[in-house]
Amino acid sequence: ESPSHFRIGLGPVFFYVNDASTTHDEWCTGPGKNSLGHGVSPALPAASVQWILDTYDLEPEDVVRIDTGTYTLANNIEVASDDEGASYAPVTFVASPYGVTINRRDTSSGSYCWYINGAKYVTISTATSTKYPEEPQSWMRVTGAGIGIRMPYEGDYCRFSRLDLCDNGTGISVSS
Repeated sequence: ESPSHFRIGLGPVFFYVNDASTTHDEWCTGPGKNSLGHGVSPALPAASVQWILDTYDLEPEDVVRIDTGTYTLANNIEVASDDEGASYAPVTFVASPYGVTINRRDTSSGSYCWYINGAKYVTISTATSTKYPEEPQSWMRVTGAGIGIRMPYEGDYCRFSRLDLCDNGTGISVSS
């Protein structure tokens, strides 16, 4: 009996995160819920990125799709080395272009929206889409933290694009 989830086969796995609404969602057709069986289907998405990281073993090429909504964090989203990508294929966290806000609501020292803790080959970005041509598109908003994205030096080869880092003590910190 396996103590956690595992995979058989090659290729990327797509994970899905959604809030309680499906209004203007790019991928999800159901509300997010953190429970067994959720996170690997657009119809049964997880409710938080951290739940995906804690529940599944992300591998190179895997993609976590964060759908339209506001995600208020009680703790840092921590991407550790056991969920890193590889030189030929990063682990990617991609936000819906129809409005994703990651809000830490804590600007004290040690609070981050995203903490890339030793993971290499990680990409965080916002998708583009033509699904709702009448709706304006926006970059993922990373806000309300002491540091929006914190990455120690050992988190090499990470890529951050199409993000709006605002109302943080510091936007991005790369240090030891």
